[in-house]
Amino acid sequence: MPALMKKFGCERTYPKKLYDKVVKHGSVTSTWSHAGRPAEFSPQCWDAMITIIREHRTQHRVASSRDLSASLKKAPARARKKSPSFNTVLRAKKALRFKKHKVAVKPKLNTKLWATRLAMAKKRMMHSDAAYIQDNVRTVFADEKWFSEEKGRFLAFEARDDSPVPSPEKFVEKQAETATQRIKIMYLLCVTATKPIGCYELDFKKWNAATSAKTKAGKAAKGITSAYLKPVLLKVAKDARRVLGRGPIRFLHDRAPAYQGVAKDKAVQAAFDGGVEIASGKAPDMSHLDAGVCKVMENAVEKEGAQTPDEIRKVVQKVWKAKITPEYCLKISKHIRKNMLAVVARKGGNFYKD
Repeated sequence: MPALMKKFGCERTYPKKLYDKVVKHGSVTSTWSHAGRPAEFSPQCWDAMITIIREHRTQHRVASSRDLSASLKKAPARARKKSPSFNTVLRAKKALRFKKHKVAVKPKLNTKLWATRLAMAKKRMMHSDAAYIQDNVRTVFADEKWFSEEKGRFLAFEARDDSPVPSPEKFVEKQAETATQRIKIMYLLCVTATKPIGCYELDFKKWNAATSAKTKAGKAAKGITSAYLKPVLLKVAKDARRVLGRGPIRFLHDRAPAYQGVAKDKAVQAAFDGGVEIASGKAPDMSHLDAGVCKVMENAVEKEGAQTPDEIRKVVQKVWKAKITPEYCLKISKHIRKNMLAVVARKGGNFYKD
C-alpha cells in the first residue's frame, strides 16, 4: 500500500475503493445519471420556497435549506421529481439575498410600565455620569441569580483525523436530564455604583422546610418569603456599612413580591436609613445586576466547569472577587446611566436585549 500511494499519489483507502467498485459494477468508470435535476426550476418553485420562509418568520424561526427542500418535495407527484436539493435551495436563498437576523428577546411592556420606566429613568439618571455615580455611592443595588452546574457549552477537545478517540471522550454524562434538573444555588448579589458589597447564598428551600413557612394564602411557601429575607437584608446592611463607613445607606431592588413586603419592615428601614426603594418593573436595562454583574458572573462560573454544590460555591466566590471589582462597578454605573438616557429618549420604551 505505501508503494501504491507513493506511485499514484493517492490516499490509503483509494485502491480498496476501486476494487470494491469493480466487484459491484464490473468497471471503475463512473455511471452518472443523465436524468438528474433540471438546471433551472420554475418561478412557482421559488415562490413556494419564499412562502415557507415567511411562514417560519412569523414564528421567529429560520427555515433551513434541508427543511425547505423536504417541504418542496411534498408537492404533488408530478412536481416532486423536479424539487430542488438542499444545496440548490441554499444557492437560491443566497441569490435572493436572504439573510439571517437575530431576534432580540425583550420584556413586554404595557402603557403603565412605559410610564414607570420613564419616571424611574428621569428621577435617577442625574445630569452627568459623575453626578449619577456620586448620587449612588451609598446605594446598594441588589438582585438574585441562580448559578448551576456547567451546561457543557464550553466543552471541547482537539484531535487529528487519525487520532484514536473513543466515544466516552466525546460526551460527558450528566445526572440532570433537563436544565431545570441541574444542581442550582441562588445568590443575592449586591453592589454600589463604586464598590462590591457581597455575594450571599439564599438557601430558602431549607429555611422554608425548617420553619414550615406559609404564603399569605396559607399555602406552603415554595419561594423566597419576606420573613426569610429580613435577616439576609440586615446582614447586607451591616456589610454595606462596614464597606462604606458612616452615613445613610439606600437599598434598591426590583418589584419582587417578597421585597415589597420586607421593604415596609421597621428594622430593615432602620438598617437602610437612606431609604428602601423598589425599582420599576421590567427594567433590566436599568439594573446594575441584570445588565452587568449577573451576566459576567454567569459566563465566568460556566467556564470554570463546576459540577457539585461545593464546586459551585467555591467558583462563585472566586469569580465574585476576581470580576466584580470597584473598577467594574464604575464601568457598569456609566453603562446604566447611558441606558437611562436611551429609555428617556424612547419615552420609557424598551431596547434591552440579554
